Amino acid sequence: EADFFKLLTDRGIKVLYDFRATDHRDEVRASQTHFEVRRLKSSARARGMWYKQRAVGKESALGILRHIKSDEVQHILIELVWRAKHTGPTAFLGREDDWKNDHRLIIAEELVAHGHRVEHLRADGGCE
Repeated sequence: EADFFKLLTDRGIKVLYDFRATDHRDEVRASQTHFEVRRLKSSARARGMWYKQRAVGKESALGILRHIKSDEVQHILIELVWRAKHTGPTAFLGREDDWKNDHRLIIAEELVAHGHRVEHLRADGGCE
């Protein structure tokens, strides 16, 4: 947990959106306890970081691919852009370590298509 938040704070991240899809019970599954929603929210707050969990799609039903153009998801992305402009550098969290194998790729493509810059933060602190 400490390494994850150090990575974010070293890059000046002020806002963390959690876009992980929910399962059939509307819950976000986490493989590690420090990635559970309640714990992430508490840890972010303790570090002065704004955290918001907004599930984008469901694990079944094609997840984000089916929902990226919906009014709901477009509103979420507008909110993210607004928050980034008014609060500071913003990151969004997915389920997989590699963003190329995660729904973050689709979210990033949508943001870039609307003229926004997106960098992918790696676990080693580098960006792509």
